Amino acid sequence: HLRLSDDTKDVPTAGLYRLSVSAYSFFWDKGAVLPAKATEAYSLAAGTVLTGTRTLGYFDAPKDKPGVSTVVVWLEPADEIFFNPVTLGHGHGSERGAATMTHSGVAVEWLDVEGPILAAWPPPGRQLLYGGLPLVEWKPESNTPRPRRPTDPHAPLQTVAPADPRVDAERLLRAFMARACRRPMADDEVRPFLALFEAKLAEPTTFEEAIRTAYKGVLTSPQFLFLSHTPGQPDLYALASRLSYFLWSTMPDEELTRLAADGSLGKPEVLRAQTERLLNHPKARNFVDNFTGQWLKLRDINATQPDRQLYPEEAWEADVAAYTVDSMAEETRLFFDNMLRKDLGVSHVIDSPSSFLNEPLAKLYGIEGVQGAAMREVALPPAAGRGGIISQASALKVSANGTTTSPVLRGVWVATRLLGREISPPPPGTGGIEPDVRGATTIREQLALHSTDASCASCHVKMDPPGFALESFDVVGARRDKYRVLKDGGLNRDGPPVDASGQTADGTPFQDLAGLKAILLKDPDALARNLTAKLLTYATGRAPAGADRIEVDEIVARVRGAGYGVRSIIHEVVQSEMMRGRP
Repeated sequence: HLRLSDDTKDVPTAGLYRLSVSAYSFFWDKGAVLPAKATEAYSLAAGTVLTGTRTLGYFDAPKDKPGVSTVVVWLEPADEIFFNPVTLGHGHGSERGAATMTHSGVAVEWLDVEGPILAAWPPPGRQLLYGGLPLVEWKPESNTPRPRRPTDPHAPLQTVAPADPRVDAERLLRAFMARACRRPMADDEVRPFLALFEAKLAEPTTFEEAIRTAYKGVLTSPQFLFLSHTPGQPDLYALASRLSYFLWSTMPDEELTRLAADGSLGKPEVLRAQTERLLNHPKARNFVDNFTGQWLKLRDINATQPDRQLYPEEAWEADVAAYTVDSMAEETRLFFDNMLRKDLGVSHVIDSPSSFLNEPLAKLYGIEGVQGAAMREVALPPAAGRGGIISQASALKVSANGTTTSPVLRGVWVATRLLGREISPPPPGTGGIEPDVRGATTIREQLALHSTDASCASCHVKMDPPGFALESFDVVGARRDKYRVLKDGGLNRDGPPVDASGQTADGTPFQDLAGLKAILLKDPDALARNLTAKLLTYATGRAPAGADRIEVDEIVARVRGAGYGVRSIIHEVVQSEMMRGRP
């Protein structure tokens, strides 16, 4: 990894930083540096060895000349920067050293770190915390408490100089609480935190230390931590918060707050315009990431890793696999973002003519002509057997256990996540199915025996069919015709043949995933109803129940003429009774 400085902390202060790296690929031939045979990729990550790291991005190291990649990220004071050539793998060394080694490599020319990047000075945070109060240099003879030493040990000691500490503190607290708690605050709500300020100031301590104590109290209060709303009672401040946290995953901005204050947000046309504004803002990517993370369980993408006995390929080495796995999740996020931006219909969840791929994903899917780390929209050839979220590698990985696939697990995932069907938990005492990695029996044979029990068959007939259709994909989402098995102490890729046929609960047969897709696409109302319910649950914090389901059906009916577009559904969700809180 690369340290940013020789100081005790690598980042001087928390904030936004611009990282630029100049790198290129080469080929090492027993001491000679030769032109690279291919463009390699590398990742940048930030964090520490003890607390863990977070990936900042994946970049190409060109093979013909050095290339500069830039990313703007938030860094914390303890962060170090980690560089990993993710396409190289390991095991290139030898006991005799570099003179005998022949392999590809990535060379780093330089790393430039610029920051913290501030949009204005003083920064908005200082204005929020201290308003327009002046800063003065502290001197020992001032007979006032000594302020904290700033991050820069050579900077002069400065302190906030209020004209009237209590009056200024109350003014600042009201403004801070209105912003933090997302609504105007009553006198009795401000009073306890003003008392915190006065008690701290009396110790004695500086004004800024005392007011920060009050701010800390606000940030640990229920008013800040929880979104409050009384069902059946319209509250435009609550609506502004609900809309902002729905589409931005953060508190309302000044415009939303102003429209709540003057009552305009209650008008359907204003609410629709604000919904468009929020969806068109870069912060809407927070919605895409968080909603798909919950709805499709993308947050579990790293919960399992491929069994190295069954999947010994270099692509699944620990330091290399993250590149492909992170790309899997990003494909799905970009795919849903594209549906949102273009108002594409919910049928794209089941089938689509294109997706978003980079080189490792294209290799996994058997699609040629895609090179580099950048994700881009790619037309899917029919022979690839892809299309829709249902056959994306992320969905196939989160619904497998890393060793074997299960039509039950995948069937439940499809039924509950994509189709909106409720699957009851198994009866008490029902035994599970252990995977047979030796290939003596297939999962279909095991399930056939398991489903002879009538109490089991009633559920399996609903959840197994989608899982059977997805048996043509392994635990990492690659196409297969035969199962991998362990035999005679080694890996046998020529195991029992895969059977992806089945029939739906109503007896309609299908031969493979394409056949199942054709059946599911005949009922777009069901797909729209499921997505509407998932969006309402995400937006309001509760699943539709009782009379809410009538409203869900009404939303589906209204978007039918618009092709069941995702953006259209979101607009209807925002205008719904559940969202607006009307009785």
